[in-house]
Amino acid sequence: STPCAEHSCLAAMPLNALWGFTATDHMDEAKWPIRAVWVIGAVAWVTTVVFSTMWIIQDRRATRLYLREQRRAIVPVHNQLAQTIVVLPVVIASLSVLTLIRPVTALTMELMIAILSCVNVGSLSHYFLLALGDPPLTEELLQKVSPKRWWCGSLCGGVSDTMPGLGHFWSKEPHQLNVEDLHTAWDMVRQFMFFFSPATLSQAASQWCPHQSCRIRTAGATLSCWEAGSSR
Repeated sequence: STPCAEHSCLAAMPLNALWGFTATDHMDEAKWPIRAVWVIGAVAWVTTVVFSTMWIIQDRRATRLYLREQRRAIVPVHNQLAQTIVVLPVVIASLSVLTLIRPVTALTMELMIAILSCVNVGSLSHYFLLALGDPPLTEELLQKVSPKRWWCGSLCGGVSDTMPGLGHFWSKEPHQLNVEDLHTAWDMVRQFMFFFSPATLSQAASQWCPHQSCRIRTAGATLSCWEAGSSR
């Protein structure tokens, strides 16, 4: 094997090496796993756009009628949250499809998807909390919920699959869901929104420009290839 072949597996390829590459121009060269990803992405995007668009049209009609009858300038907060929850998936799906077509945009698209996902998760959590109503209605509704080990995973009778270890401290025995549990859950959602975007940025940045060790290996591979070509 040539020095190029020996070092090519060690050289990290940053995303800027794909500058100018468009997937639609190389459809005949793609293998079936890549084509399957494109098909799945296209079907998911079309489905999301169709269902969200139908809801948006119905919501616009109902919103105009409500504002006209109530003599309001804007809709209540829970309606605005519902609009955000339904519209943002269309934007996220469109950004994902764009990344499949132009892989070099993955850095920017992943960061935008992370930010929009945080907004959507926060809006969905806020919407559910508002649906419980104002005190004392919130506690009255929670009292109707059967006791569970809420902070355990679903396999242990809880709902905290993301962090099931919390059940060892907060849900050793089945208990009634209370307002303090909801407040703790909302704090966890806010912390997720705060840390998820920077984590995605740091991960995506390494795809655009390799780490120092990767750059050294890349330089070594380039030098070996140049020496092999010179010896010929």
